[in-house]
Amino acid sequence: MSAGSANRVDSSKIEVASIWKTHGNRLARKIRSELRKVGFNKNFKVVFSSEPDISSKGGSFVGVTGAFGLVICSGVHKRDYFKGLKKVSRKIFPFGWIILSNSSQ
Repeated sequence: MSAGSANRVDSSKIEVASIWKTHGNRLARKIRSELRKVGFNKNFKVVFSSEPDISSKGGSFVGVTGAFGLVICSGVHKRDYFKGLKKVSRKIFPFGWIILSNSSQ
């Protein structure tokens, strides 16, 4: 879930954390408040920015709002990809990590 990327311009401040560990984000604060009211106490991850809101100076940078979506897609892909592998071995190659399941070794 995205906890709000509006009025942000620094993509290096994007973080992924439990909804209960977010900070500096009014939307996440409101969501936490509503979750407490209904007695919800489970963890789930959200994408948020620790950058202070710049609403008094202008709007958002499209690179940040787009990066929020890419971070969410990456998290879903990792979760779904690794869910199907029972044991994973990783080998380093000159161009990066290659992930091989036991069946392909």
